[in-house]
Amino acid sequence: MTEQYLSSIQAAQHAGIKPATLISRLRTYPLPALVKISGSQKHGVGYSKEQIEWYMQAWQTRKKLTSWSTPWDGQDPTLYVGAKEIVTRAGRKNAGSWAEQVGKKFGLAPDIRVNQVKGWTPENAARLVEIIASATTPGAYSHKVGLVSKPGIAKMLGVSRDTVYGYKLPEPDFEVMTGAEPIPVWWVARIERWHKSRRHLQKTRDIDFE
Repeated sequence: MTEQYLSSIQAAQHAGIKPATLISRLRTYPLPALVKISGSQKHGVGYSKEQIEWYMQAWQTRKKLTSWSTPWDGQDPTLYVGAKEIVTRAGRKNAGSWAEQVGKKFGLAPDIRVNQVKGWTPENAARLVEIIASATTPGAYSHKVGLVSKPGIAKMLGVSRDTVYGYKLPEPDFEVMTGAEPIPVWWVARIERWHKSRRHLQKTRDIDFE
């Protein structure tokens, strides 16, 4: 589930004041952001509703304070990776929508959202980069581009689907959302290594038996 954070404009709306007023106050009485999304012209800097509500109450009593401090002082914002940076890392151009399209297909929805800016954890961003770099279009995930499902494995190995479903396969690399249930998929190179290791092990067993 995508967590929602407030941009400075949304924070002002939540506080019932003008954005310029809030920005002016933040310059004098800073409030550390909780999250930051990289990879866009305007980095997504986000606050929680609780933060803004605390801020508005604290601002009302600021003149009585000997020094300004917040519960979030010294806490760096949690960093997330934006869609543009993800596709750039994957070596793609003008394909900002790929991150969200591919994420939806592989069960990697954005982890957070600040206004219209969406971000992924570094780990999930790395997974998306790997997937996007292997494809020609957002929907082209097949044997040819490096990812394969169980029916594809059957075709690769020249065996029936029932045989593949009986194999103890490695843990899947991703899950593709094509319907109500996710479908596991593997990198072709990984299945090739697994199959080669499996055949080698079987050959060794045959020699030992003889």
